Amino acid sequence: MSSATKTTQTSKRSTASRFARTRARSYITATRQDEVADTATSQRTPERALMMAVLEDAIACYAGRLKAPRENPQILRRQAEHWLQAEDWDSPFSFNNVCDALALDPKALRQRILR
Repeated sequence: MSSATKTTQTSKRSTASRFARTRARSYITATRQDEVADTATSQRTPERALMMAVLEDAIACYAGRLKAPRENPQILRRQAEHWLQAEDWDSPFSFNNVCDALALDPKALRQRILR
């Protein structure tokens, strides 16, 4: 086996293991029933990791808990609030579709965040 093939296989394994370690943040904790969810929806994939990151950023923008200073946090808060309240099922990264992909109830999560 050539060294290029070994390097490619090693990088594929490290990428897969990196996403397998992705965990939800503390403010989006699964209940016991969610942990027993269908294995197809509970698998960690790069797409779900991205969706989790989008959801986490929206929650942080809405709550004002930004990790790094941003240009105008009030605008980000309004945009996050609009995204959270939208009843959109057409856009792949809408709040409803992100919650659906992460096996979360969009209505319950929306109520919890916006209260």
